[in-house]
Amino acid sequence: MLADCESPRLPQVAATYEMPDCFVAVYDYIPGDTLEHIVAARGRLTVAEAVQIVQDICEALADLHAHGVIHCDVNPSNVIVAADGRT
Repeated sequence: MLADCESPRLPQVAATYEMPDCFVAVYDYIPGDTLEHIVAARGRLTVAEAVQIVQDICEALADLHAHGVIHCDVNPSNVIVAADGRT
């Protein structure tokens, strides 16, 4: 399911491995920083920045949900703001 989910807001799956006790997905590297680190370093985001990030997160979640995937752990440490500003 994840490998079929192509979205400009999500990292692409590079490889998957199924083990007896778990499933592992390896994703392409996205240069940037976590939202958690950005807020810790800079403090508050502007309203415009926050709105854009929330919109990007919602679009990414919609893409996942369209493929039957539920994230279950959306938090600032799991949100990457790419070097070009994309979330």
